[in-house]
Amino acid sequence: MQADTIVRRYPNMRVASLRLHLSTPTRTRAYRKNHESSKGDLWGYAQEDSAAEAFVRAVAVDNDEWKGHERFFVVAPRVAADEGWLELKQRYFPSVPLREGWVENGGNSFFDCSKAERFFGWLHRDYT
Repeated sequence: MQADTIVRRYPNMRVASLRLHLSTPTRTRAYRKNHESSKGDLWGYAQEDSAAEAFVRAVAVDNDEWKGHERFFVVAPRVAADEGWLELKQRYFPSVPLREGWVENGGNSFFDCSKAERFFGWLHRDYT
């Protein structure tokens, strides 16, 4: 809400709200054997160096088409679990509907970070 207020006052300002999910040095550190206890996190994580790159890119991007306040997920494209995200969804959230086309378009997690790629060229990488 504050960012929306600021850009209304200063219409040429650009604000990026980055929504990280469990910033961690490695995917292994994000992994938890007890899937029940981590279901609230949707088994998501962001490798910390890759997340830092998202911050730099969001600030340094030279894109005149983007003005105002935009929100971006900064999350790895796969879950921190041995099972696939769809299997976890069926087991822990069977009544939650899937967004149309999500599985067919190759989604491998619960988060869509394609907006960060479109706006400032960020793709998650596991550096370690």
